[in-house]
Amino acid sequence: MSVQTAQTTFSRLLTSRWLSIAVSVSLVATALSEVIEDVGDIGSGHGVLVFGIFRLMTTLPEFFHAGQILETTKDV
Repeated sequence: MSVQTAQTTFSRLLTSRWLSIAVSVSLVATALSEVIEDVGDIGSGHGVLVFGIFRLMTTLPEFFHAGQILETTKDV
């Protein structure tokens, strides 16, 4: 495997929508469990939860746009 091929593969992996969704969901799930465990103490779990929700919200419009495209091509 050449360096260029490895770089292209790595770049495609990092820009994957599915990887972004998976990371965002895991951030939200793990942070939510930590926040629920220590409701009274404000700590890093709260920040990670907010960051995970933000990442999830930035990824979802791509899927809605893709759904709209599929819906319009289905009607044709």
